[in-house]
Amino acid sequence: MVTLEPVNDQDEGWELSQNTVAEKAAEKSGESEDSEEPVCENPEEKSTSVIDPTKEITKQELRESAADKWRKYLDEPVHHVSEVPIDVIDPLDGGVPRVRTPKVVVQADRVEKQVIVIGQGETPPKHAKCFIHLRSWIKDDPTEKTEDSRTEKEPLQVIIGKDKPHLEGVGLALMSMNAGERSLLHINWRYAYGAEGHFSFPHVPPSSDMIMDVELLGFELEENEPPRADMTFEERCRQADKRRLAGNELYKEGNLQGAEQKYTMAMSYFGESFMFQLEGLDKYKKIANDIRLPLLLNLAACKLHHKEWHQVIALCSGVLEVEESNVKALFRRG
Repeated sequence: MVTLEPVNDQDEGWELSQNTVAEKAAEKSGESEDSEEPVCENPEEKSTSVIDPTKEITKQELRESAADKWRKYLDEPVHHVSEVPIDVIDPLDGGVPRVRTPKVVVQADRVEKQVIVIGQGETPPKHAKCFIHLRSWIKDDPTEKTEDSRTEKEPLQVIIGKDKPHLEGVGLALMSMNAGERSLLHINWRYAYGAEGHFSFPHVPPSSDMIMDVELLGFELEENEPPRADMTFEERCRQADKRRLAGNELYKEGNLQGAEQKYTMAMSYFGESFMFQLEGLDKYKKIANDIRLPLLLNLAACKLHHKEWHQVIALCSGVLEVEESNVKALFRRG
């Protein structure tokens, strides 16, 4: 799997920290009353400044300024990509990824994508069941995420052509993505939340174009199984274990990529919200962990082979939270 180099360039003259603002305000207040204000040679220079350093800047003003910059950035050519540092866009909540690759048209006037990580598997056909991670933002206000499956550590299941209307654009893009690919999607409002938008969670204004960071973890041809949300506990465990065993066979054959995809899809049945519901139900929690912990260890083995050390540590630590003396987890974490 090939990962594109992240951009670390920063426009030093753009963002002012709160400390800088405070220092300048203090200097201003310490001046004598009869001191003359420096003459600005260019009268328009002051009016075009993004931030006035002589007054305190509220967080909301910083966010609005960042959003204005980001809106301009989204429409600029790719060679201007390094001019706007992503950390200006609410870094504590996770901003829109900055991507150097050019936009590729998936469907004219509908969906464009920029590849972040190149996949190596096949592309899913229509009606395939896809397991994806998804983060989304409103294009005109990208300072807040509207959705993030990674927060719940529970990948979404999307059936191409048969899923919710707001994922229509995602479905179109998925048919152009290889398994393992991660791309930034630019989706027209007609193929997202439509003219009416969405007024509950997530809140999306009417006719909003969307930006979505989508990773295709893997896919399968559709089977006659109920949606994951409607499954009983036993059905979840059965579906997860079926994929774990399939992953084991692929691992034995040396197909580590296929095995990793199966393990990841199996883990989607044991998201954080689901495991939280099992708190206090020791019998059911043990049954779930009897499948879940081997999955974490198997995923760690795949990541170890690819030298993804941080992922190995995180996966093994997840096992050790449940079983402190698990030998395999201790060995693989090192």
